[in-house]
Amino acid sequence: MSLYRLLRREFRHSRWPSVLVASIVLVVSALLCAWPRAVDSMYTADLQESVSELAGSQQAVRAFSTSFPPLEDFDRAFDETDIDGATEDALATIREDLAEPLGSVLGKGRWLATGVNSSIGPLPDGIRELVLNYAVDVQALEHIELVEGALPGPPPEEYGEDPVEILLSRDSAASAKWPVGEERNVAVFLPGQSGDEGNKVRSQPIVLSGIYAPKDPDSPYWSLNNTLLSAAEDFNPDTGTAVNATAFVSPRAFPFLSRAADHVQTSYWYPVSTDSLTASTAPQTAAQLREFLGTPHTVPSTSPLPTTVVFGSETPDAIADATQRAASTNQILALLASGPLGVCLATAALAVRLLLERRRGALALASARGA
Repeated sequence: MSLYRLLRREFRHSRWPSVLVASIVLVVSALLCAWPRAVDSMYTADLQESVSELAGSQQAVRAFSTSFPPLEDFDRAFDETDIDGATEDALATIREDLAEPLGSVLGKGRWLATGVNSSIGPLPDGIRELVLNYAVDVQALEHIELVEGALPGPPPEEYGEDPVEILLSRDSAASAKWPVGEERNVAVFLPGQSGDEGNKVRSQPIVLSGIYAPKDPDSPYWSLNNTLLSAAEDFNPDTGTAVNATAFVSPRAFPFLSRAADHVQTSYWYPVSTDSLTASTAPQTAAQLREFLGTPHTVPSTSPLPTTVVFGSETPDAIADATQRAASTNQILALLASGPLGVCLATAALAVRLLLERRRGALALASARGA
């Protein structure tokens, strides 16, 4: 009888013990292969959820400056979103210089300039003060949709002549009691010329050209720029309501209106792509991000001196918390898994030993014939 036929006959006589051993080995092997992937997927999901739960202003990597961005960055219409200026190029260069995996976690750099605090008049009934801020985001159309009127156009040639057009959110327009097409005025401070006694103050008309609504009110963008979504109100039953609203203007109109503002503030930020976060690279990502946050970066401006900013974010802390939870959970899971796994291995070893003891004589004969 050949070796093959002898082993086949022995397997038929001991089929179920052999099937039991093979089943135990298969189950244990599948668990050992699937366990790390399942645990890693669980940790990754927890990490991504932890960072996603942060408000947009906490999650994004953001910096501020009181410097005026280069004038060339404003040489575009409201709907010209495909033009990159000096600030966009600088933010892109900073991101391109980042090592992986941080470079993939941070999204495309954005910036927003705001002219802060200009008083508007005449005031409608019930409003004791109306303060207007002017904002420029060259990618604003990604986040807003026009619901009434038209997008703001370029500024007039001279101060005090034609009105400057602005765009308010639906809530801000309601708070300011400002209907589309209505003109109001703002004081513009013009520097004195040689031989003049001092600065000149001129009244500049402003008209609400349109009203917008957010495409996605839950987008992190509105947490970063919440003043663009709704106005701040301070109600006094005796004197009325003080309203502080922020309006979009055409980029070309921003330098024109900057003389009406108290000062200019520019924010720069990188959105965080939570889908790019993984448990396996979380410690490295957090370390790289902390190093990035601790390093000053140069951004372009109209200042003759270099303008440096330092970015901030709460994302590294969220990653660290998720990593700590994963480490603690991993110890518990390893302890829980060691018991069943040990039982499976012991059962497999015992089944193999019993099978070998039962068929020792036949296996010896098969070995001899094979030799």
